[in-house]
Amino acid sequence: YDINSLSYKGNQIQGLKYNLALKQGWRCMHCQNPILQQDIHRHDIHYMKPLQFGGTHDMNNLGIKCHNCSEFSPY
Repeated sequence: YDINSLSYKGNQIQGLKYNLALKQGWRCMHCQNPILQQDIHRHDIHYMKPLQFGGTHDMNNLGIKCHNCSEFSPY
């Protein structure tokens, strides 16, 4: 892959989502509803502790939320 190509970046994001879901036991970090592997593309990556409240860009501060929680949650 070309590091600047959209397919490369898309694959990195999908890999990150997969790893976060695995770390969370395939559950949404907010509502704890199950995350199905085939629906991982519908879920969004969020900070557990938002940056404006002292959160860091660290991998341990990232989590994955379902679409509903992402839509209705301010952070």
